[in-house]
Amino acid sequence: MRSFIAFLCLLTAILISTNIIIKQQKDDGLILNISGIQRMLTQKMVKEGLICFNLASRNRHDELKIWQDQLLETMHIFESTLYTLKNGGEITLSSNQVRQCPPAATQQISDQIEKVFLVWVSIKNNIDKVIYSKFSDIDAMNYVVNNNMELLDEMDKAVLLMQYNAEQNVKLMSQIQSFAVAAGVVIVIFSMFMIKLNIVDPIKDFIDVAESMSMGRLHSELRTSGLKEIVELSQSINRLRISTIKMMQMLNR
Repeated sequence: MRSFIAFLCLLTAILISTNIIIKQQKDDGLILNISGIQRMLTQKMVKEGLICFNLASRNRHDELKIWQDQLLETMHIFESTLYTLKNGGEITLSSNQVRQCPPAATQQISDQIEKVFLVWVSIKNNIDKVIYSKFSDIDAMNYVVNNNMELLDEMDKAVLLMQYNAEQNVKLMSQIQSFAVAAGVVIVIFSMFMIKLNIVDPIKDFIDVAESMSMGRLHSELRTSGLKEIVELSQSINRLRISTIKMMQMLNR
């Protein structure tokens, strides 16, 4: 019975831990996906900024307004997503799909995202200068272009840390499964041993004693060990054996 309870506890622990890790892996997929998008957005902002700069120099104001709106939207998405990767919260994946994103899984990831924020603030300030100057501030635009790779590099480091954390979750699941198999084998072996000790061996003793009694040998005593029911049965047979011996002794007188 104890082995059965232990086996149930093991299965429950495996189920709970597996569900937790699967949930984490599901979140890991989301995080790596939006982190990859962040890397793409760092390049998209520079591209849109340069296009706006070019359109402004050619006085194509209608097209400039469209591209400027796209640039502002890209900046907003990048910044809000960066905040969500660090602190958690809702993130929109499409027009009809919103997911809850967990906060940074480790302090190391959180610190790295903070470094991305620091680089981003400087670049954002210079993009704002470019927009405020109606895309005439060449120095601010050069700053954005020249420092964009630093932003991308810091974002790459954050993605690598997130990827490592996801791989550790997979490794943890593998370790839990290995432990579960080993624990299951131990429980099965222990259960077999207890069944042999408490059920199989006493039944063999019953057979031996019953065979001896059928041959008239009444002095073989049963061991009173094993399960409660088997012990009670052994005691009953021993009492029957003693009673039979006493009866035969009385008859012999």
